[in-house]
Amino acid sequence: ESSPIYPSTTYQYNVYMQGTSMKIYAGAKYNFGNGRVRPNLGGGLMFNTFIQPDSWYEVDTYVGDIITITGEWEGDLINNVLFGAYVQAGVDVNLGRRMILFANVKGGFGTSNPTTVAGLNDDDEYEQIRVRYDMIPITFSLGILF
Repeated sequence: ESSPIYPSTTYQYNVYMQGTSMKIYAGAKYNFGNGRVRPNLGGGLMFNTFIQPDSWYEVDTYVGDIITITGEWEGDLINNVLFGAYVQAGVDVNLGRRMILFANVKGGFGTSNPTTVAGLNDDDEYEQIRVRYDMIPITFSLGILF
């Protein structure tokens, strides 16, 4: 427990990301049955790449009950490629004349290689953090193939 005379100091790093990403799925799908309505299952590899990522981190210092932002740094904080696996479940409905209505739900897990980031904080002190991020994308798709 912290002493009122010597309060404990802790640091928290908050990493923020925004930008545009592109997901690429490579896998296989199996349709059950030959009827008009065919359920399906699939799975495979998932890749996600960030296009023009914007990321930064901030360092919060906790001294007792007092919180101050002691540093903020912008830069390329992330590895632009994330990789993982996904599973898919859905249904295909044959509408005739080579038209197929489809609905799919996809879920997966991906992770990035850790990246070491270094910079100067507001006090011109050198800092270094290691960033790794995980993603659990869940997507729903609905469309017509013709």
